[in-house]
Amino acid sequence: MRSYSSYIEDLRKALPQNRASIESIGALRAHGREYDLVKIILGEGNPKKVFISAGIHGDESAGISAIRALLDNQVFKEFAAKWEMTLLPCVNPTGYEQDTRTNHAGEDLNRLFKSKSPPVEVRLVQKVLDSRFDLVLDLHEDLDSPGLYLYMKGMPTTDDGLGRKVIEAMKLFMPVNMEPMIEEVSAEGGLLANLPDPGQMDWWPLAMYAIDSGSRTSLTLETSTDFSMERRVSCHLAAIQTAMRNYAGQNEL
Repeated sequence: MRSYSSYIEDLRKALPQNRASIESIGALRAHGREYDLVKIILGEGNPKKVFISAGIHGDESAGISAIRALLDNQVFKEFAAKWEMTLLPCVNPTGYEQDTRTNHAGEDLNRLFKSKSPPVEVRLVQKVLDSRFDLVLDLHEDLDSPGLYLYMKGMPTTDDGLGRKVIEAMKLFMPVNMEPMIEEVSAEGGLLANLPDPGQMDWWPLAMYAIDSGSRTSLTLETSTDFSMERRVSCHLAAIQTAMRNYAGQNEL
């Protein structure tokens, strides 16, 4: 069984000594235990702001491992002068421990960001997203896809160039899902950019809540579990680095 508390402790040990913090954003009670959801901030006060989350589906572990690798391998150092990085390393701790998509109550957290009574995990993430970000990156996996793909949503003036550059970087580690329809959404070369506006949707994932709350650009990254964990983690890291390196052309807050 996976241990959420051990994972968070490993992240604490990997934090740099300068301009880095980890703090609880609130607690979840389940299985007779209390789980603190944590937020990590690197480069606080820098002009550009990026939000990176993982593990909203507990059985999608590559994103969770990618955030640890981002710290262990000091990937963040490249961006230390310009970016304030807000990391939510594991949004669904009970799902992570039990290796389930849903949380302990059987709820798919990434379908409940428009709910009038969302679960506590969703409410805590919403509070963080209400701060608004230039760039939102949500790390996911697909158990059925033959390759990687990503969803992209932005303000009306955002073009799809950033998403295409991210796909080019990711495909060094695994093939792209080239199907014309993915998850009932039209796709072009693995990019799902023709997404409805938040007001047209009955339910919201994290990404749509972020856009509705004023964040500029959101990428939901999907790797395929057909490949090794090493390749999936490398794929996510490449996506994070490429998105942040190439964001300058987008409209900022």
